[in-house]
Amino acid sequence: MLIRCLQDHVFGKCDMTPSQVSAALVVLRKLLPDLKAVEVEHDAAPTYIDAIRATYKHDPEPE
Repeated sequence: MLIRCLQDHVFGKCDMTPSQVSAALVVLRKLLPDLKAVEVEHDAAPTYIDAIRATYKHDPEPE
């Protein structure tokens, strides 16, 4: 319902006071997660597949 009211306000279908908009945004921030970029570092041992790939990527020495 809050999202619909805010959308209607944006599209000029209804009027909202600044305090109503602020209150709706505060409630939505409590209910919906913020989407933020997160950097994940992973240091794992090489897998069997990695070993096979390394073997086939190896170029023979030039003659």
